[in-house]
Amino acid sequence: MNLLFFGHFHQVKPEIYEGGINEILRDKDYLYRTITKDVYYLGKVLAVKYRYLSIGYMVFMLGLIASVAIYGISFFFS
Repeated sequence: MNLLFFGHFHQVKPEIYEGGINEILRDKDYLYRTITKDVYYLGKVLAVKYRYLSIGYMVFMLGLIASVAIYGISFFFS
């Protein structure tokens, strides 16, 4: 479990989390490995979030274009 990654530590009790962080800080090599894993997993999570964000943006833009087009057509025929 990576204690620096929010997806892993959000269910851990504060006492256990603090003890784990203190253990990480004692060993410099372990600290660097943990930071490396943290950056990697943050990138993985952000990739998924940005994919959903781009899908949501495309749906919004298509809806906006469709609504303007339908309004224009209804204005033209009325």
